Amino acid sequence: MNLIDVIIPTRNRKEVLLKVLPSYLSQKFLNKIIIVDDAGEDNLKEEIEKLKNPKIFYIRSNKRVYLPAVRNIGVKNSSSPYIFMGEDDVILDENHLEVLLNKMKEFNADLIAGRRIYLFQNQTFKEAKEFADKIKVRFLLIFLLRAILKGI
Repeated sequence: MNLIDVIIPTRNRKEVLLKVLPSYLSQKFLNKIIIVDDAGEDNLKEEIEKLKNPKIFYIRSNKRVYLPAVRNIGVKNSSSPYIFMGEDDVILDENHLEVLLNKMKEFNADLIAGRRIYLFQNQTFKEAKEFADKIKVRFLLIFLLRAILKGI
């Protein structure tokens, strides 16, 4: 079942986008990835065409319209019942979309968000995940400390 369209806004970030794209393409329930290029100048279109992947749709704005408008362009070109707002520098865990979809159904939610693993310049996937795990632990510790101090 292809239930989810992913929208990835981008501008002049070809290298990092091409690194994270496989983590989106491997997702269960993926219908298509809509890459919306905000008048970038890095020849992303040619690289996307080389991939020859029917799940990837490339749209380029001829003039700079900025992030909200870029996301709206993606939404207007979506045809699936669900939309996931991706990022050009975020790696998705193996079953990210599946987990989100299951949680939406479990809680009868209209909107849901999940963990983001950002890939920084010259960083490997492993390093990005390790960094995200450290941050997650820090936030959990801060949350627990606040709860203890407030007597919750």
